[in-house]
Order: sequence, then C-alpha cells, then structure tokens
Amino acid sequence: GCARGGVQAMCDDTQALHARFDDGITCAWPRGSTIQNARCSCGAAGLCRHRLIAVLAYREDSASTADPQAAPTPMRDLASVTDDDLARVIPAALMQAAERTRREGIAIDLRRRGGGEPCDTARLPSATVRFWAGGAIEAARCDCVVASGCQHVALGVWAFRAAQTDHAGDS
Repeated sequence: GCARGGVQAMCDDTQALHARFDDGITCAWPRGSTIQNARCSCGAAGLCRHRLIAVLAYREDSASTADPQAAPTPMRDLASVTDDDLARVIPAALMQAAERTRREGIAIDLRRRGGGEPCDTARLPSATVRFWAGGAIEAARCDCVVASGCQHVALGVWAFRAAQTDHAGDS
C-alpha cells in the first residue's frame, strides 16, 4: 500500500482500490467500474479529488515499490484497447454516436504522457479526455457532461490506435 501525501491506497483481494486520507475520508473503487462509480465519503456529487489522488498515489507507489529483479508490468497502451473493451464501458447508443462522428471525420489532437501532460490525453473539438490509467479505459475522464464512459472516450481510443498504426513503420 501507499502512505504518501496524506493518503494510504491499496488494492484488496478482489483488485478493488481502497484509499484512506489523513482527514478520515475513504474511497473505494471496485475493479471494472468507472471512476464515476467509485465511492467516496467526502460527499461530492460527482468526481472528486480524492478518487483521482487515490489512483495516482497507488500508481506511483506501485511503480516505486516494484521488485527491481522482476520484469515491470507496463501500463496497458491505449492502442491495445479493443472495440469489445470499449463496449463493456460505453453504452451502445454512445458507441453508435462515436462511430457516426468517426465516419464524418473529426480532428483529434493527441498528447502522450510525459510530453507536458500528466497522462495520455485526447483533445477533441468539444471535449478533452484524459486516460489516467492508460488502456484501463474505465479510469478515463472526460470534461463533457457524461464525464466517463462517453463517446469521446471511444473517439480518443480510436485516434490513439490509428496513430500507432500510422507510426508503426517509423524508426
């Protein structure tokens, strides 16, 4: 577990993330659910800072406490996310809306983690999607009204996938 910056974060046997803050606030994020569906005792109506801090603290701790002799488990890349993965997180109607938008054409500015962004980011004309946990798309956060599991997440994933294909032959 992580005990840094006033938060202790760890995963339990079911791979749910649990966090406890020094001020008594607790968060629980069941595996496979979106960050919007994580529970936090702070009382915020929507996504709160505690949920994001818990994920980032756990991710940082996991990277810093890894066994140096063991091969690191890389974060799953966005380009490896399949349409079936998307369909598990994004409702069918929103997937259809994303597909329509993709067919019509859309300009998406992609920013990779480390290039001035805290995580992989897709900047669409009407929304920005941050992929806080790479290919774990249930952790993606969009600034649209839906906030997560929206058509913008699918569009961002498809754009990252296309970008990898476009650069596959680059040296």
